[in-house]
Amino acid sequence: MKIMDAVLSALHTAFPKMLIQFEDFSSEHAFDLLDANRRRYLCFNDDIQGTGAVILAGFMNAIRVAQADGGVDPKDHRILFFGAGSAGVGVARQLAEHFRVEYGMTEEQAKQMFWLVDSKVRYWYCCCCGRQAASLLSLPLRNHRCAGLDHSRPRR
Repeated sequence: MKIMDAVLSALHTAFPKMLIQFEDFSSEHAFDLLDANRRRYLCFNDDIQGTGAVILAGFMNAIRVAQADGGVDPKDHRILFFGAGSAGVGVARQLAEHFRVEYGMTEEQAKQMFWLVDSKVRYWYCCCCGRQAASLLSLPLRNHRCAGLDHSRPRR
């Protein structure tokens, strides 16, 4: 990360109004890189934020249709993601934030709606903040804001 810090600092000094786009960083680095720099520089991660914004726009319309045509309350949705890379987790984070802001859900209520399944493991795990559950020792572990939730099995 020291090299990235030096490069970003030099770029910002030379081009202070430049937008820095992070593209195709591995999931174990993408979130930390964005979180560490988003307040210092004008930066954007396409996998985490770009994909999430596009999917959120479509999902907002799907919620409206499900509510109007099927009477499904937005808070009753359960969302399963196949894939837990930076794009899938980024989408889940943006959808969770949408439910929190748009429908007055608490962060905990929003977290309960989402599950991600990764092709490399046979576990269910909580996406809420893009962090794997601590019980999944075979996955790279990052700070997990969902401590205390039961991630051992899907809820009904």
